[in-house]
Amino acid sequence: MKNESTHDAWNGKLPFYVAGTLPVSERTAIQRHLEGCETCRAELRQWQLLATAARSEAAAREVLLPPLSPVVRASLSRRPSAGEAVRSAVQLVWAQWRVLRVLLPGVVLVLLLGVLGTLALRDDPQAALPLLALAPIVAAVSVAFLHHSESDPAWEVVAATPTLTGALVFARLTLILTAIVIVMLGGSFAVSVVTGQLLASLIAAWLGPLLLLSALATVLAIRWTAAISAGVCLALWVTIISMLVKELAGDPLLTLSLQPLLDPGWVLFGGQLVAAALLWYLSLRLARGQLVLSGRLT
Repeated sequence: MKNESTHDAWNGKLPFYVAGTLPVSERTAIQRHLEGCETCRAELRQWQLLATAARSEAAAREVLLPPLSPVVRASLSRRPSAGEAVRSAVQLVWAQWRVLRVLLPGVVLVLLLGVLGTLALRDDPQAALPLLALAPIVAAVSVAFLHHSESDPAWEVVAATPTLTGALVFARLTLILTAIVIVMLGGSFAVSVVTGQLLASLIAAWLGPLLLLSALATVLAIRWTAAISAGVCLALWVTIISMLVKELAGDPLLTLSLQPLLDPGWVLFGGQLVAAALLWYLSLRLARGQLVLSGRLT
């Protein structure tokens, strides 16, 4: 039984012997064992054939691999130029399209419903309310589910990639927010043409809350989970919009008026942008901290 157990132990190390990853002492011991064991020598030949086939296949496929990004290629020998860094960033953002393309049609559809709702209220002073109500929460929920193992279909690839996970997070963030902002800009322009409202006022009504709520969703998703992030943002925004609707109906719940959200001045809009920037800076720090601790976001 002891000899059989020893034989099985050496036999189990043959793949590592072929790969050349065993310590010198174990490699020498296996060589001595192979001299007197025909069974293991036959097994060794099979592993060697398999290793040769795998190396040949890898060499054949190597020419099919996509080229290195400009930043990676340049960093092998020198510091990348600003142009190379920009091209690499654009490539990284565009590469996220395959992950997000399933999400975008639904997002666009919901936003278009908000635009149609605003057009239906074109004679109402609060016509911007549907845009204000929908755009920020759609963006926040979308952002919450961009970068977490519980919802990312490409998470195993993301975790294994040499690209920093934080960079992938913000690449996806850039792509989804750009798509949402483009749709909302088009919708705001249509509303402005039909209703005669100032385009800048319409844009400010949804853009500031959209960026602020999206930044909050990013922090919560990185710090906790996508579900918690989406739930907190949804509850917070539904509460704010509900209080705004009651105030517009003449039954305010707060002494502080929420109506400036419909037509924010530069002070309110600027404050929203600053708060969003601070939250995104915090999310970047959190992402870096988690990468240092675990090698990936979890």
